[in-house]
Amino acid sequence: MFDIARQLHLTRSLEHFSERFDELLNSAHLYQPQLPIELIDEIAFTTGELMLVVTNYPGHHEDKLIREVLSHARGLRERLRVGESQGDQVTKDCDSFRQEIAQHLRDSKKAA
Repeated sequence: MFDIARQLHLTRSLEHFSERFDELLNSAHLYQPQLPIELIDEIAFTTGELMLVVTNYPGHHEDKLIREVLSHARGLRERLRVGESQGDQVTKDCDSFRQEIAQHLRDSKKAA
């Protein structure tokens, strides 16, 4: 029972932050080419929240997709925090990350 409840909670959390990430990315497309610092900060924060959710998945150290998602998220978050990416590069990186999260969410729903 606990495993099922935990899996559902993690899936719902992933859905919530994934939806928020999508909203932020849609906003980023409107601000091309120069993104407001507040939007970049919110994208970095939400990326961090997604990382926390993903690291709570059982067996995340053994799952190749999860390791790739975390690695991509870590790199994206670092680039956002130090301001290395420009507007269109941020959205490209975020689009790629969003696809990875969507795949993980589909896999998570199948497991639940």
